[in-house]
Amino acid sequence: DDESRRRFRKACKKAQRDHYDEIIAETVKKKRVWDLTSWVKPRPLSGGVALRDSTGANLDTAERVRQGFSRQFFSAADRPVDMTIFDEVPRLPTREFVDVSRAELAETIAGVANTAPGIDNVCWRHVKRAVQDEEAATQLGRLYSACARQGYWPQEFKDSVTIILAKPNKPDYSVLKAYRPIVLLACLGKLGEKIYTRRFQYEAHM
Repeated sequence: DDESRRRFRKACKKAQRDHYDEIIAETVKKKRVWDLTSWVKPRPLSGGVALRDSTGANLDTAERVRQGFSRQFFSAADRPVDMTIFDEVPRLPTREFVDVSRAELAETIAGVANTAPGIDNVCWRHVKRAVQDEEAATQLGRLYSACARQGYWPQEFKDSVTIILAKPNKPDYSVLKAYRPIVLLACLGKLGEKIYTRRFQYEAHM
């Protein structure tokens, strides 16, 4: 009867939910939460898709695929930049640079989401733990202050990992424009960038 079918569907849903909860709990315990990303809006592609560049030529080797995506995503990388546009910007009096404080570090990192790590595998949660430690936070403040004073950005903060994702609902996945890149940088470097950005925004609104 209807009541029996209703109880059966409810029992099936509960069993399914319990099953997935068990998998999630075990995955979190192993600290492999990224294994669950395949559950979120999967975008399966045919294993037979042959990538083509803008001229229609097949990208039949790993090196040609790399070069094709590099040209697609970073086509403007070697274009010259006209720096004379800054000559028209009025010069303001130079002011003393204020060192990055522990309070500024904590305030900057407070609203940061735990996104994927960069090439060093250091996540935001690791950086947040470091900022909570007085000695670690002091050293980070000194690092970011020194970078600003010297006009130097460490190579470790520039190194990145590029992940290529398929755009949803595209009619043809053999063309490179059906994909988009996500660049993963070191979280320690991104924290420094956020600190400088907040300062620039403050200066722009003064």
